[in-house]
Parts: sequence; C-alpha cells; structure tokens
Amino acid sequence: MRLRRGYAAVLGAVMAVGVMAAQVPNASSGEENHALGKVVRAEGSPDQIFLQKAIEGANGVIDAAKLALRRSKNDQIKRYAQQMVDDHTKMLGELRQVEQGQTLKYKDTTSATARTLHARLMPLKGRAFDKAYVNGMVKDHEGDVREFTKEAETGKDAAIKGVAERSLPTMKEHLEMVQGLQKTIGA
Repeated sequence: MRLRRGYAAVLGAVMAVGVMAAQVPNASSGEENHALGKVVRAEGSPDQIFLQKAIEGANGVIDAAKLALRRSKNDQIKRYAQQMVDDHTKMLGELRQVEQGQTLKYKDTTSATARTLHARLMPLKGRAFDKAYVNGMVKDHEGDVREFTKEAETGKDAAIKGVAERSLPTMKEHLEMVQGLQKTIGA
C-alpha cells in the first residue's frame, strides 16, 4: 500500500510538471502550447486585436447558424439563423476589406468560445438544441455589443472603428431578436 501511494504521488507530480511545461509560451511563434491544442495570443494594437476577434466571432456565428439551419425544426429559429448567416457574412466582408489595409494578417478561424458552443450543440437535437443555440447566441451577442461599443467609442484606427460603428446597430438588433426568441421558446 505504501508503494502505491508513493507511486501515485510521483505520477501526480510528473503529470503536473508535464501540464505546466505544455503551457510555456513559445516566443518564436507567438503561441502558447496547451495540452489540448494551441491558443494563438492576440498581437497588435487594441484595434487590430478587435479586428481579429470580430473576424473570429463572425465566423463562429455563421458556423453555429448553419448548424441551426440544418438541425432546428423551429421556423423562428431558422429565420433568425438565416439572418445571422446573411448579416454576419456581409459584416465579414467589411472586416476583410479593412483587413487589407492592415500590416498584420489575420487568421480565418473561429473563436474558442464559438468552437466550444459548436461542440456543445453537435450532440443535441430538438428542443435541447434550440435552447442551447438560442442561449449561446444571447451570450455571444451580449459580448459582441460590449466589444463593438468599446471599439466604436475608443478605437484609434479610423477604418476599424468605422466598421464597429456601422455594425453596432446590427449587433444590438441581433441581441434583441435572440432575447425575444429566448422568451418565446422558454430557454
């Protein structure tokens, strides 16, 4: 028994050191290595970081909406999801135009939050899917409104600030719409 406890303590220490070592920043690549994958650290000015996050967020909303279009049986949710695809695709086009004038190149990925939502939605069906999608979109758009408001008020890069100002009313409308859906379906 004493040997097993000692072995367990050593094994626990080795695992802890391994996890800590996996999280040491890799200075040459600008990434942190994590046991479950790589997380790209944001670089650049606050405006450039906002632009990258906005691109990732738009991609995430589009992906979740396309999943909702395939999975949901609720016509209201399908209409909302289609509007998310349409509006966020348009906004993504504007973000990409602004990106062309930047010195940094932005990755065409989705945010970690969007990937988490997508993974949570994948096994769900029916009402459980609808509730999780709507609740995820409420949370996402609450964050969008905060971030777009901040950029519209404090941004220094005129082009990035401009896209935030033009997109903010749409983000607010999306939030109001999905909060209404949340009440309607009892999510």
